[in-house]
Amino acid sequence: FVRVYRGVLEPGVAVTLVGRGIEERVARVFEVDANHKGRADRVHAGQIALCAGLRWCQTGDTICDPAH
Repeated sequence: FVRVYRGVLEPGVAVTLVGRGIEERVARVFEVDANHKGRADRVHAGQIALCAGLRWCQTGDTICDPAH
């Protein structure tokens, strides 16, 4: 799960794992509501979402735009 603090998160975007310097692509993004999840085209700041396709990301990691 991720919480978006600023900007927008979309499937297919590249993200960097802060502190490790590893760049990955988000394969799919899901909106989560209680026991239900559904695919999302994008999630905005303040939302909590589920990201699929992040192979090296672990609990507690911070991800950001590679340009930052």
